[in-house]
Amino acid sequence: MTPAQADEFVVDERLQSAMMIQLDLAVCADTALTFKQDEASAEYYSGLSMRMLDEAGVVGWSSDDIATASFLVMENRIDIVVQEDDTLEDYRLRNYTADRCEKQASAAQNYLAGIFPSP
Repeated sequence: MTPAQADEFVVDERLQSAMMIQLDLAVCADTALTFKQDEASAEYYSGLSMRMLDEAGVVGWSSDDIATASFLVMENRIDIVVQEDDTLEDYRLRNYTADRCEKQASAAQNYLAGIFPSP
């Protein structure tokens, strides 16, 4: 899907917010495992990420809705800092800090406790 195609879709902002958390947790998991060798955190974040993705389907969002929301989140991030000379490790450790990952984990727990948006 290209940005022009994604712009043609209207996706509920509530789903985009949930998918931002889901995507962040997936990256937090990979960052914890790859750059911090922290298997426990990686499993925790990965499990929450997968539960968020599963819950989106359970409450009634279509695969197309989820894919479009995820694409739009990735295309429109303004909270991620990218520097020209970044390595993947520099980028990840700067943007996916323990504080950020824990905040996203807490937000995911809230969504999974019954406030996950439905269509």
